[in-house]
Formats: sequence, C-alpha cells, structure tokens
Amino acid sequence: MTTTHNKRVLMQEQIKLINECRTDWCHKKGIVLSTFYNWVSKCCKESTDILEPNYGHHETPLPK
Repeated sequence: MTTTHNKRVLMQEQIKLINECRTDWCHKKGIVLSTFYNWVSKCCKESTDILEPNYGHHETPLPK
C-alpha cells in the first residue's frame, strides 16, 4: 500500500480503505465479517464505549 501522508484522500477512498482494514483484520482473527458488524451494532445500541485505536503507540489508552 502506498503512503497517504502527503496527499489528500477522498472520503470514498477513505471508506474503502477502512473497510479493507476491517475485512483483513477479521480474516486474520478468524471472525466472520457479519459477526464483527453485529458486535459493533450491539455495542452501539448499548452505548458501550469503544476505545480509540492506539495503533501500537501506547499499551493503554491515554486519558482524554
């Protein structure tokens, strides 16, 4: 994948990349994609906080 640090990425391309990332992650973890989205939906319905991604920079989430 090419780096996108210095160029603007259209929203449509951003959504495509996010979905590719989710699909790849689910595949690596052996999770069916529909199961992943069901989990997200249930968490949102119950107003459960989903932690911000840390991208490997911090062991624990930083306080806001």
